Amino acid sequence: MMARIAVVIGGTRQIGRAMAVRLLVGGWTVRLVSRGRCTDAAGLVKLGAEHIRMDRDESGTLSSRSL
Repeated sequence: MMARIAVVIGGTRQIGRAMAVRLLVGGWTVRLVSRGRCTDAAGLVKLGAEHIRMDRDESGTLSSRSL
């Protein structure tokens, strides 16, 4: 079986957070992408998510990262 990996952009707020929780409960590997502080993602990190700080306004951010 292939690994199920989800990248949730905006994963520390409302809809993204709810989606991340459902994915984690469903056995997915979840990578949260947000501009915010890691403390915003702390609860989800405790559930097994990985938090990646990234700002789309910073030049080259998306092209230089491996999600």
